[in-house]
Amino acid sequence: MKKTKSDYDKKWSKEEVQDKRIVKIYDYTDEQGELIFQAIRYEPKAFRQRRPDNAGGYIWNLKDTRRVLYRLPELIKGKDPVFILEGEKDVDNLREWNLTATTCPMGAEKWRIQEKEYNPFLKGRDVIILPDNDQEGYEHLKQVTGSLKDIAKSVKVLRLPGAQDFSDWKARDKNNTEEKFLTLLSEAEEWKPEKVPPISKAATKKFTTYQERVQEKVRLAAKTLLTRSYSGLDLSRTEFKQEQFWISNGLLPKRGFVLLAAHKGRGKTTLALQMCLKLIQGNTTFLRNFEIKDSPGKVLYCYAENEPAELKLIKETQEQSAGIKLSREQNESLIFQPRTRLDLVDLGSIAVFTAALDILKPDIVIFDPVHRFLAGQDINKLQNINKFFDTLTKIDNKCLWFFVSHLRKPSSQDTGSTIYKVMGSSAFVNNCDTVITLDRADPHRDPLCSLMEITTRRARLIQDTYIKLNEETRSLEVIEKGDLHTRKTATAKDIRADLKEMGGVAEPAAIVGYAKLKYELSEERIYQLLREAKDKGLISQEIVKGKTRGQKYHVL
Repeated sequence: MKKTKSDYDKKWSKEEVQDKRIVKIYDYTDEQGELIFQAIRYEPKAFRQRRPDNAGGYIWNLKDTRRVLYRLPELIKGKDPVFILEGEKDVDNLREWNLTATTCPMGAEKWRIQEKEYNPFLKGRDVIILPDNDQEGYEHLKQVTGSLKDIAKSVKVLRLPGAQDFSDWKARDKNNTEEKFLTLLSEAEEWKPEKVPPISKAATKKFTTYQERVQEKVRLAAKTLLTRSYSGLDLSRTEFKQEQFWISNGLLPKRGFVLLAAHKGRGKTTLALQMCLKLIQGNTTFLRNFEIKDSPGKVLYCYAENEPAELKLIKETQEQSAGIKLSREQNESLIFQPRTRLDLVDLGSIAVFTAALDILKPDIVIFDPVHRFLAGQDINKLQNINKFFDTLTKIDNKCLWFFVSHLRKPSSQDTGSTIYKVMGSSAFVNNCDTVITLDRADPHRDPLCSLMEITTRRARLIQDTYIKLNEETRSLEVIEKGDLHTRKTATAKDIRADLKEMGGVAEPAAIVGYAKLKYELSEERIYQLLREAKDKGLISQEIVKGKTRGQKYHVL
């Protein structure tokens, strides 16, 4: 967002102010360091300026106020080269390398208005301009270079490839260091307008029709769009930041999106909490095959279906069974947040949640389950899910978003990988860097065992893993495929034999409990066998007041 004069000098309404919060204040001072005015940055992104009223308050305009360059006392202190950037944030980021830098207030294309105030401080100095990589940045560059051509000792232009501005370039790649910056600086040439093709000629070109003007604006917008593109040569020469992971083999990247999905009772929350404890503990392994590469500073666990008492029980049982002893500081780094008043649809809630993240600064944010935080939204619609991911990226694109979700109910049409069975739009899977699914390993095998299927686009293919839910330790354990013991089968005749062993007569609940332990079958399957045995005339059921529901079974 470019700053305009209206951003600073207009009178804002109460409605415009109440939804914004101050995130940064930039002081503009005179040569002696006395405050003249301040530039205020808000979130959602907006800018205003204010000046002291000499009574402990502020006047929210700059009428009749002297305009000065940013960080003026530092600028006049020496004679070293001066970097001119487009915005206070860029200046502060460059100053971290102890380089002299400045900018003019009120954003791009505002230099000419106050050049009589600004230029004397740059007389005889070597000046390097770092323009933003867009049309307004080019126009600003023309203003500053044209103003300083007979004032400064030299004027060079440094363009940073593949980035919108200096802050973007610095944060984009860990290899964009001070050393690399100085190397690029050494290759910068003096500003020569005729050698640099302008991005825009719209200001001087005359148009005969409205359509021609529109076409020219579209062409200029296309050129601005292409300033961030990479050629094959650019890709070959650019050293991109190597991806970092919390957990090895691409299982858990340090930024992006991860999805964990399973049917009810498969251990989704159990696995998510187990992962959190292992991450916070650090210097260990997760599910035997994965190495914990680093420990996050904070993990925010947003829950919607579990009660705090249940989360406490799972956490404490896992800690005790695994011998995990977290320090007070480590325990405080795992924060549980109920869903109450928290959804990611309402703009007001999003603003509050964004502010909460600014306070906590978590490295990992977990939503369990994610669809409960999309109140009223149809999660089967592609546009709703894509908007959701865009919202999270705008809130924080440097943390890891971890979603817990459900698999759809089993269907005879289900084929292939379980990633295609995730509830909701396929955009959930398509937008995630890693997708972890837990599904029944085999209908004829141990019901507590799951096949953990992992799909990732940031690392090599990860081999499927078999895990088992340990109900005593409230944790998931890796097992070998050969350790999956085959479940015992049962027929209607077996149910009759069991009823006979029980004395020939028993209540339904007693038979179900007995068969459930013996055959490791679900209650639904046992009731189905009871009905089959009754239909075949192997057993009968008492009738009371014309009803059989809940009445005892007898052997025939």
